Amino acid sequence: MVTAGNREELLHAPGADAIDAVLTKPVTGSSLFNGVVEARARRAGASPPVADTVAAPRQGPRLAGLRLLVVEDNSINQDVARRVLELEGAVVAVAADGARAVSLVGASPTGFDAVLMDVQMPVMDGYEATTRIRRDLGLTGLPVIALTAGALDSEHSRALAAGMNDFIAKPFDVDQMVRSILRHVGGPRPVAEAEAPSPPTIPAIAGIEMRQAMLRLGDDAELFRSLLVRVVDQFADVPVRIRAELAADRAGEAVRLLHTLRGAAGNVAAIQVATLASAAEAAIKDERSDTLPALLDDLERRLGDLVAAIRAALD
Repeated sequence: MVTAGNREELLHAPGADAIDAVLTKPVTGSSLFNGVVEARARRAGASPPVADTVAAPRQGPRLAGLRLLVVEDNSINQDVARRVLELEGAVVAVAADGARAVSLVGASPTGFDAVLMDVQMPVMDGYEATTRIRRDLGLTGLPVIALTAGALDSEHSRALAAGMNDFIAKPFDVDQMVRSILRHVGGPRPVAEAEAPSPPTIPAIAGIEMRQAMLRLGDDAELFRSLLVRVVDQFADVPVRIRAELAADRAGEAVRLLHTLRGAAGNVAAIQVATLASAAEAAIKDERSDTLPALLDDLERRLGDLVAAIRAALD
């Protein structure tokens, strides 16, 4: 049982594969139910097939009518956030960097109920964008919620200093995301009861925690399938590209590739690949050249197995 900010740090820590399930505080009835189901399945030796797992009942779209701006440079994270939030009833706009976000908010100061702001982006990062929204635009009351893949106290302190109100960990946890948004926009709106989602048709895939993936994506099998295709298309050759960047003395680009892979793998609950990508990213940043080759070799092997399993499942 951890806070949202520490969840991904725990999942990426050594020995994480021994964890049966993780509960994010505050614990809800549905998250406790899903955690017990996941833990019992792992103890039995396998992840439960998605279509056969009983899901806790949903209460319909919880963000109906809310106008949200998602600021995120990674196209996969953009699609995940947009789809999850739209399934919850929100109207979603997307900006690919902080400068564009400041421009959109400045053009329509009352056009958004909240901004979900990535902290690491090209052109203008989330810290600077939030500072400008607060200082230059004078929008001190607009909720700005940080999207962060890290759990460092320094990162959280910097976000708070820039004027951000809260944090959402990546990969996204739907319930945690909804709770955070509602906490800052004044509570839920009255909504009609939603229809239950259709059972997913994607078979179990080795290397992916299927139930966890579907929970993160709101049981949207169509979105899950599209993300799997993009993992294969965009990341199959990442280890080769990383080695080329390191050979050319472009460590920053290698870190960016690993960071992007970690996020993509996390979105589809490919925990082993996400863990190795995170470890390799840290090794480059910390200049631990003695451990990096073995990490990249392991990452290449695990990612190759994952890509092969995805292709077999989707054929």
